[in-house]
Amino acid sequence: MENKLFKIRDKDDYIILHTAIIEDVDIFITGDKDFNDVLVDRPEIMNASEFLERYYA
Repeated sequence: MENKLFKIRDKDDYIILHTAIIEDVDIFITGDKDFNDVLVDRPEIMNASEFLERYYA
C-alpha cells in the first residue's frame, strides 16, 4: 500500500485511517494524538469527548 492519501506522523497508523476512508465512515473516533494533524475531508476525526459534546450534549 502506498501512503498517498494523507500524511501522518506514525506510519503504522496509516492503514487504520486508510481503512476508515475506503469503508466510507462518517466519523473516526480516536484518542491517538497522531491523528490530530491529519488533513482529510472525510471521515471527520475527533476524540471521544468531542463526539459526546457534539452528539449527546
